Amino acid sequence: MVQNIQRSLLKEDANNNYDENSLDLITCESDASIDLRNTLTKHDIILRNKILGSGCFSKVRYGFSKKEDKFVAIKQIDLRQKTDFVNRFLPRELKIVKILNHPNIVKCYDIIQSTGYVSIIEEYVENGDLLHKIKREKHLSNMESQFLMRQLVEALRYLNTLEIVHRDLKCENIFLDRHGNMKLGDFGFARHLPSGITSKTFCGSKAYVALEILRATMYTGQGVDIWSSGVILYIMLTGCMPFRDSKPREMVYYQMKRKIVYPTSVKVCDDAKNLIYEMLNPDPSVRYNCEQILQHPWMKNVRYEMRGQGKEAPNVILSENSPTDEVDQD
Repeated sequence: MVQNIQRSLLKEDANNNYDENSLDLITCESDASIDLRNTLTKHDIILRNKILGSGCFSKVRYGFSKKEDKFVAIKQIDLRQKTDFVNRFLPRELKIVKILNHPNIVKCYDIIQSTGYVSIIEEYVENGDLLHKIKREKHLSNMESQFLMRQLVEALRYLNTLEIVHRDLKCENIFLDRHGNMKLGDFGFARHLPSGITSKTFCGSKAYVALEILRATMYTGQGVDIWSSGVILYIMLTGCMPFRDSKPREMVYYQMKRKIVYPTSVKVCDDAKNLIYEMLNPDPSVRYNCEQILQHPWMKNVRYEMRGQGKEAPNVILSENSPTDEVDQD
């Protein structure tokens, strides 16, 4: 299989099937980029000239792992950029992703360092992200939204056992496999946040972050992820954003007053509206937690399952490791 895939990749490269952003790999590779390719080759990773996505601090490329015998996503972080992310957030991400083991979280196979780069070798999730699915379908059905929300809550419950907060939940960071199961990814802003420990760092996208983060107040635990999940649920059911982030002051006002407006063109049931209302509670001390979400009338009869793997979801493997031996400070 490996030889066939190698031949197909070489043939495609020979036909110049490159995206525009990959030309730098061929025509103007730096010494660091060449060393990166050579290092990946030594680790039996075939790097393909295809970019799956890019962000402020990284690019995600497509490749094949001979060791895993499957296609992988390769998240590459340029260490030559002496940014706050590289110095402060990246060490946390590397500690966290290598211990995570849950069917609804993108799996990390390996972390490889070369001159100037760190490469996180991850599970390739072939059906794109949730945002593209919603754009394609306009909005999701009640049943599909329940299925995906149940999987997201299970991922959050697992993170809670490890005292990990994601802090950047959004539709773009939820990926879908070929069966339609969700996989939570991009732990670039995640951190270990034990009970009673506070943080003040602004993380995430304005449209998704909790009110306490927007107001620059101290926050604790998983409440910020619950808020973002409530925003995601609203988007799945309506195809719209619950608040306009183009006007931050107006957005904060609506959030504090708990004014959640629904489009008239989409029918959202009262139980779903009530759950969103509780997840977007401006008071984090009474905002719903994962267990309350699962006991809510809209969710309590929704069984947790993984499509394509039998009716019952597989057992979750809880790691005995902690992402850090100390409480890292903001």
